[in-house]
Amino acid sequence: MALLMLLLSSLLLMPSCEKEEVNNDPLLQSFGPSPALRGGELRFIGQNLGEVTAVIFPGVTGGTVQVTDIITVNEREIKVVIPQDAGVGIVTLVTTMGEIKTLTPITYSEPISISKVSPLKVKPGETLTIEGDYLNLIKRVIFVDNVAVEAGAFLPGQTRKKLQVTVPAEAQSGKIIISNGEEIPIEVYSESDLEVVLPSVAAPADLTGKKPGEVIEIAGSDFDLVVSLLMPNGDEVPFEVIETEAGEAIRFTLPANMTDGVVIVLPASGVEVAIANIGLALPANVVATPATGLRAGDLITLEGLNMELVTSLTFPGVAEAVEPESKTATEVTVTMPDAATSGNLLLNTGSGVSVEVAIETLKPTFTAYENSTVPLGDNVVITGEDLDLVSRVQFTGGAEVEVSSSSPASLTVAMPTMNVESGILTLFMANGESVEIESLTIEAPLFAFIPILPGEEEEIKAGGLFGIEVTNLDKLTTVKVNDAEVKFIVAGNMMYITIPQIAANATKLTLVSSNGSIDYTLNVMPMGQIENVVYHGPLNLDWGTYTIAPDAFVDFTNGTVTLKITYAVTGDGDAQIKFYNGHWEQMLQRFNDGNDTYLFDPNSNVVEFELTQEELVMLQTLTDWGQSMIFHGQGVVINNIVAVYKQALETTVWSGDVDLAAFTLNYEVKPPSIFLDADVKAGMTLRIYVDSYGPEPMLQFFNGHWERIYGDISIDATNSAVWSDNVISLPIDAAIAANLREYIDWGYCLIVQGQDCILKKITIE
Repeated sequence: MALLMLLLSSLLLMPSCEKEEVNNDPLLQSFGPSPALRGGELRFIGQNLGEVTAVIFPGVTGGTVQVTDIITVNEREIKVVIPQDAGVGIVTLVTTMGEIKTLTPITYSEPISISKVSPLKVKPGETLTIEGDYLNLIKRVIFVDNVAVEAGAFLPGQTRKKLQVTVPAEAQSGKIIISNGEEIPIEVYSESDLEVVLPSVAAPADLTGKKPGEVIEIAGSDFDLVVSLLMPNGDEVPFEVIETEAGEAIRFTLPANMTDGVVIVLPASGVEVAIANIGLALPANVVATPATGLRAGDLITLEGLNMELVTSLTFPGVAEAVEPESKTATEVTVTMPDAATSGNLLLNTGSGVSVEVAIETLKPTFTAYENSTVPLGDNVVITGEDLDLVSRVQFTGGAEVEVSSSSPASLTVAMPTMNVESGILTLFMANGESVEIESLTIEAPLFAFIPILPGEEEEIKAGGLFGIEVTNLDKLTTVKVNDAEVKFIVAGNMMYITIPQIAANATKLTLVSSNGSIDYTLNVMPMGQIENVVYHGPLNLDWGTYTIAPDAFVDFTNGTVTLKITYAVTGDGDAQIKFYNGHWEQMLQRFNDGNDTYLFDPNSNVVEFELTQEELVMLQTLTDWGQSMIFHGQGVVINNIVAVYKQALETTVWSGDVDLAAFTLNYEVKPPSIFLDADVKAGMTLRIYVDSYGPEPMLQFFNGHWERIYGDISIDATNSAVWSDNVISLPIDAAIAANLREYIDWGYCLIVQGQDCILKKITIE
């Protein structure tokens, strides 16, 4: 009734809808139960009750009883246990801001009480007896961590004075609670703590130096309670409980991935019991032979103790671990990978712990230059030892050259003509390690050369006029573009040429002097389509023999060619034409509907014939009789014949035949310079050509440092935005261009993984 009065009082005092200042003062709205049970819980409901520091009850014989052990449920609810010597009267809440008194006094009922709990040490599954008064009212027995036994599970024979329950498997040590199960329940705590039996050992076993695969037996008691056994890394391992002459023991096998730490067992209660400490065995006293002067492909022998524990080895500079060639308890052998560098070789164990052994790679050594002063663009000859290890050479100024040498004692380097200055040279090995050698003096060449090439921002267009400053112009005799001679003019210190229409992307420019030549690479913006008139009309076909010059198609190499004929029908006989190559072999018959002549449409004035690659080759090669194409016919006036050349703007950077299987192969695209050579940049398109053979073809791409590009998902055939007819087209932005150009110091520039497809070709456009 008191609780109800307080709730009604709080409702009457509810604020209106008008906005008021927020009040952070503690406020009591209700308390209960009342009548209450001494030794039970008393709840207080209100606002900001977290500020309550003590609860003061009146005493049975006068005075007060103060309780400071307050259970804070939340800011709206607190709980305290009513002292056995608490009396009837007003209850006071002490807060940081003053005191709050209940409006009504607390009263008490005849108490539900606990006089005895037995046994005080009990095993899950055994019977627990609770004695006291009014136990017939009890609906729940609650163990620590809210593990409850409901009335329906009580053992038969519950009376006012006694009840019995079976101790649950999840029970933990601590006080028990009996409850009448009401909405605001009466709950009584036992005075003594209940000890719930756990699995136990006399002392944790010492497993120092133990190895994976060893069978461990640990003596103890109550192992029948164990539901799981956990290794230090948290992995659960199988176990069995066995009987021994001394009692019982738990038996398990140490797993391959065992680590240092504590082995624990868990009963159903989840209480952890330590049964052993592991100090695992590791490879020890390891000696590498050889440890220095190592080359890729060398076999390294590692001798020591516990070597059978080695599962793999990780070389410095190599991300992927490698498997041992052989393994015994005292020796492991392993082959040195191509990309391995000097540093610590890691011997990995199944536990995840690694042991380090220092190794050092063989380095090339420098003796001398054949000539310490060399003209720009000339060959540099280096003598020394182990020079066959060198894969590229970097000049002062930044220019780099890919090299190879079959002679350890001598290395010839074709010097670039740009970004080269006098100074040191850096010799790079395939694994990315480098050695600096003595300074080289570079002199200006005596022949004609370009001192400064156009920047990337300057557009050089196919078919356009190109002018550039040239030093030693008086020495210049010939200019070639892609090895074909072109006309040039000189004005002051400038040279001018017309870039051929068919030039594209990386175009080779050669300046030839009387005393030498030098090559450059120009980034030419190609023409997508070129139209060359290969026969000039007008011509009235009258079955005469007409020919097209033998060099009409010679430059068409990287694209498609279409013959476009503009004409007018005269009405003199059937309007028809026949075509032959330079050896009088008839061609283009597929357009003739099974006949040997093509009949012109009198209602049109233009016709186009697309040449196959085979036909184009014939027109380019079968010219030794003095003509490339021969044609004749009647009834038509030919205006002209035009060869329409559509140039392919796609550059193949890699081709091959690699089965990617099921993500089991990491294919490393080499050489690392392919994207540099192709001058890859933002705005281009990367295309990957594959042959798919499985139900779910997929690809994923990484740069040369194993950083994923093109997102975190695999590119599969269901993504029509990038995958069409076994061709994947991916945009190249600035970040991806930098990835493809720069992350190459591990010897490759792109890593491809996939499944259900064969990698055939990689291009950029």
